[in-house]
Amino acid sequence: MYDGEYGELPIVKLIQVGEDKFGLSLEFSHIAERDKELSLLIPYKKSILQSHKETIYYENFNDCAPFETISCEAYTATVKFDKSNEGDYPNLK
Repeated sequence: MYDGEYGELPIVKLIQVGEDKFGLSLEFSHIAERDKELSLLIPYKKSILQSHKETIYYENFNDCAPFETISCEAYTATVKFDKSNEGDYPNLK
C-alpha cells in the first residue's frame, strides 16, 4: 500500500454506503507529519474506487513552538453519511 508509515497498517472498517451497498474506510496515521487521513473505498460497477480522501486530524505543535516562524495549529474533521437523500449512495457530511 502507498499510505501508512513504518509498516503500520491502516485501521480498516466495513461501512454501509447504501441500502445494500458496503465499502471500506481506511484510516492512516502519519507519525512524522502528525496527521491522520481517511480514505473511503467503494465498489462501483466492476471496480473499487477511492470515493473520498480527507485529512481528519492534523497538528504541528512540535514544529511551531521552538522556532516561532509558523503558527501553531490543529484541527479535526468527522465524516458521516446523510442517509436522507433518495439516491443509491448517501451524501457525505
